[in-house]
This record gives sequence, C-alpha cells and structure tokens, in this order.
Amino acid sequence: MTSWMYPRMSADSFKFENLKKRYNLRITGESASTDNVAARAYPKIFAEIIREKGYKPEQVFNADETGLWWKKMPARTFLNFLFREEMSAPDFKVAKDHVSLLLCGNAAGHMIKHMLLNHAKCSCALKNKDMHLFPVFSHHNKKAWMTTVLFTNWFHNCFVREVKDYLQDKGLEFKVLLVIDNCPGHPKALKVANKNVEVIFLPKNTSSLLQPIDQGVIAVFKAFIFIHQWQGREERALHKQPAWNSEC
Repeated sequence: MTSWMYPRMSADSFKFENLKKRYNLRITGESASTDNVAARAYPKIFAEIIREKGYKPEQVFNADETGLWWKKMPARTFLNFLFREEMSAPDFKVAKDHVSLLLCGNAAGHMIKHMLLNHAKCSCALKNKDMHLFPVFSHHNKKAWMTTVLFTNWFHNCFVREVKDYLQDKGLEFKVLLVIDNCPGHPKALKVANKNVEVIFLPKNTSSLLQPIDQGVIAVFKAFIFIHQWQGREERALHKQPAWNSEC
C-alpha cells in the first residue's frame, strides 16, 4: 500500500530538491501542508480496521469532491497557438464557469452515481427536463460547493441506497466502510448516521497522500470529460451546429 504513496526518489527528484534549496522555492497548496508522519503510520491502522471488521473490497468506499471548470480550454491545442497573443492580453479573462462533483467508488473499482453541484437549480440547457432521469445526483447552491447539509443529503439519499442495491446484487452483506477526509463539508455526525455504514476520517493534512480516489481516479475522469467535450465541439464545428441553445 505504501508503494504508490511514497515512490522511490529519482534523479529528477534530487534536481528538484536542489533547485528548491538554491532559489528558496516553496510549495503551496494541499500537498505543502501534508503530515508525512501521520500518513506513513495510517496504512497500518487502516489495514487493522479492515482485518478486524472483515470488510471485502466491494464494501470499502471512498468519496471526495472536485471542481470541474467545464469551459476551460486545454493548455496545448492548435487554438491556443493561433490565439496566443489575444490570450496574453492584459484584459483577457479565463472562463471560470464551474460545477462541483462528488465522486465515490469502492476498492473493487465500482463507481456509484456521481453528485453534481451546480449554481442554479435548473440551468437553461436543462429547462423542462426531468432531473431524476439523469445519471447524477443533482443539487445546487450559490457557490456550487459542498456543505454539511448537502453531504448528509447525499449520504442518506444516494450513497446508502446505491451501495445497498449494489451489495444486494453481489450477494454481499450490507456492511460498508466509507473513508472520507476532514474537510468542513463532511459532518462528524455521519459516524452514527447508519448502523450498517462505518464512516472513518483520514488524519488531518494527509488527503493528498492517502485519499484513494485522488490517486488518478479524478484525473482520469476529468480527462475523459474533456476529451468527450472537445470531440463533440469539433464535430459540431464541422457540421456547423450550435454548441448550445441560444434562445434560452
């Protein structure tokens, strides 16, 4: 388990460390505040929980949020090269339209229905559409960000139902371990919210190292979304079709 968390140092790693010392560089963000001591100790604690409770891979889930800037252009495209001067102008502004996604999956590789957090209850593109027919658990708030109320709603009305049906189809007992981080939107009250679901929180400042769904799952999901999105735009451009309904 520790192999993917702590890769062996390479020559490039040593070069980077020397550059940091030479130019007094500092890393900011989530990875800069990681607690490496707690992160190294936790895998043994987690393995003991799995062993004592007898959880199977299908019963161990992890959930985490991510932002999706759906209007953001890829960094390396022919359009970026053509419009490099316009994009570097002082008054140029990058599109900041975004939604939030909550992704959840288990150790066996099964992903349950995603949660979509939008700014509006119903956007123009989804006007007069039945949101219950979409393959996402949709909600909204002003900032399109997770709150304790929304997370609790997702837990009871999406996670528990989806996982219960999944384990029933697999012929497994409805006994679940949900691993989440310590962000403010994850209420501690979930520890006693359902007798069949054990909720454990990762140690503080260890998410970038220990969060399973951060180890490539979110990155691959976003890559798939952007590839599908830009392929669709190319096809519409070739057939001269509008990207959205301008009459909304």
